[in-house]
Parts: sequence; structure tokens; C-alpha cells
Amino acid sequence: MVGRFGSGNNQRHCERNVAIQNFGQLVKRRNGKAGKGEAVKKVNFETLTDYYIGLIGIKPNDFWRQTWRENGLIAEHYHNNINLQWEQTRYLAAMIHNVQCQKKSQMLKPEQLFELPVDKKRQVERAKPKSTREQMEAFELKAKQMNNKKALK
Repeated sequence: MVGRFGSGNNQRHCERNVAIQNFGQLVKRRNGKAGKGEAVKKVNFETLTDYYIGLIGIKPNDFWRQTWRENGLIAEHYHNNINLQWEQTRYLAAMIHNVQCQKKSQMLKPEQLFELPVDKKRQVERAKPKSTREQMEAFELKAKQMNNKKALK
């Protein structure tokens, strides 16, 4: 039996990485995010099954019974879990580092250790306004009306 990093499994691992890269390029192209110099290869069922069954871990019977949307949601769930695990690791590493610091200026925030794909999405969400001008004016009017009422005695 060949170990995990033996010649047989290593070749399949490399093929799986190529399949994942190809699938990622297809998704980028479909979403209109592929760069000018990026060559997008055609994706066939072999690369898709490699991605869903090999990387994501969907059982073959389940893969063929479910719709593409369901398989996509399972893959999204898988990637969300991976991101959460990396966030946990980053948070714990920052806590361990901060416990050893002598000065407050030496302390780090978890985001300063290394960047995750989730960080970019959060920056975009934080930059968006939380409410419209009309909502803000309606809230201010309501607050003024509440302050103008006399307290019951």
C-alpha cells in the first residue's frame, strides 16, 4: 500500500488541484471576473466530479441525485467552514501573541496577522451605508417627537 504522499496518490492530488483551478476559472469567467490574460479551460464532468467528490467530499450517490444548485450550496458550506476554521486559527494566534506582549503597542489584531478572502468582503460591506438619507431623516423626526412629549405624571 502506498502512503498518502506516495507516487500514486501524489499524481491524483496534482490532477485534483488542476481540476479545482479549472473549475475556479470557469466560475470566474461565468461571473465576468476572469482577467484579460487568464486562459480558461473547458470543464468536463471528470473535473467537476473531482471537485465535488474529491475536494468537497460529497458521496458519489449523493452527487448524482442532487441538483447542481444543491451541490453548489454544499460546496459553499464547505468553503465557509474552511474560512471559519482559518478565522479561528488567526484569532487564537493573535491571542497567544498578545499575551506575550510587554507593551500595548506591540499587540496585534487578528486581521494584521494574515489576510483571508473573507476580509475583503467585510471591507466592502462596511463601506456601504447602513441606511438611506430618507431613513435617517425619518428616524431623526421620530426621535424629536419622542423627546417633545411630556412625561406622564
